[in-house]
Amino acid sequence: MRGVCAFLFGAILSAAQTDSGLPPELLLLAKVKLHAAETLDRLPNYTCLETIERSARTLPAKKYRLSDTLRLEVALVDGAEIFAWPGAKKFETTDLRDMVPQGAVSNGDFALFAKAVFQTSAPTYTYRGEDTIEGAAVFKWDFRVHVMSSGYHLKIGNQEGMAGFHGSFWVLAKNLDLLRLEFEADDIPINLDLSRTFSRMDYVRRKIGDGDFLLPLASDLTLVDLRGNEKRNRALFSDCRQYVGESILRFDDGPTPEASAPVKLLPLVELPPKLELLTTIESLIDLTTVGIGDPVRAILSENAKIKRKTIVPKGAVLSGRVVEVQRTAGVPFVTLQFTALEWPESRSVFTAQFDLAAMPPAGTAAIKRTGGDALSPALRPGGVRLSSTSTSKIGPGLVVYWRTDAAAASK
Repeated sequence: MRGVCAFLFGAILSAAQTDSGLPPELLLLAKVKLHAAETLDRLPNYTCLETIERSARTLPAKKYRLSDTLRLEVALVDGAEIFAWPGAKKFETTDLRDMVPQGAVSNGDFALFAKAVFQTSAPTYTYRGEDTIEGAAVFKWDFRVHVMSSGYHLKIGNQEGMAGFHGSFWVLAKNLDLLRLEFEADDIPINLDLSRTFSRMDYVRRKIGDGDFLLPLASDLTLVDLRGNEKRNRALFSDCRQYVGESILRFDDGPTPEASAPVKLLPLVELPPKLELLTTIESLIDLTTVGIGDPVRAILSENAKIKRKTIVPKGAVLSGRVVEVQRTAGVPFVTLQFTALEWPESRSVFTAQFDLAAMPPAGTAAIKRTGGDALSPALRPGGVRLSSTSTSKIGPGLVVYWRTDAAAASK
């Protein structure tokens, strides 16, 4: 279908150049679609850090309140969007909803909706003339895609359905680059409990390697349920770079590992029951900016032994991520989940439980360093909940005790 569309608009463009009787807006649309198709087709496999601020409000007259921040690595690979947690060693093949089961999430921001608008025959277009956005001269079109042709899939909890959509796009007059794309759903199935969805994406040219490509800069998603409650996601895309397969996914300014560097897999072992582990968190967690998906790290503070036999040596690295951020009465609560334990000879899937009974009394030095009562159990393996009423930054030096039997969580 893409080749057919390009051929048809190419034919219109050729005809328009020799037949002045064709409407000028049709010629302009043909140029825009051809330019968009060429731009989308030359996109490399690439990945960006996506930072999403998720907010909500109960009435339109009220202000949005920040619920949490979510950070993901999102990649466009062979025309498909895939996701991973920052710091992971590979992208997930599972559904995004499985990675982020709570709150609103969406995909398609990278290129999928742009492809639907510019590289298929599904939309109908209406030219709206010239305009300006932030001082730049632009051309504007409205478009509409019927539900039977849209492929717009909505999923809310366990409910899902298809919808059509309509919207507008703006292209720069100077070079016909896409600047903004907005759309909202039509004929939303009643079982989804939604009255409206609205999405907006802004685009900008970025350097990736030696090339200059049109990539998303930011996106907004607003969902309104049948009772008027609203949820809003504001996403910013940064640190865009070429996708290099299995290299570690980072979001700092350090060098990207070479794609050819082999990933060494250590032998996987299972930790024995009733093993006690004393760890010290190394990661600095800023409670004002922390996001779901942020990587965290802790170090084993002493040899973990059973009957004087060392099972895991001191210095072993415990890695995980932030899985939940809540704010109750102005006090933030952050849940960490550690999932992997590695040392020079081996590695293990970490399923130990936070051992509250083994924690020292609140008056000891280990607890004083954290700024008060900052630890509580989390109802998940490898999980611990942090909070503080006296400081906005916690983590480094925080001592956490673990046991490898499930009974530890209930103590």
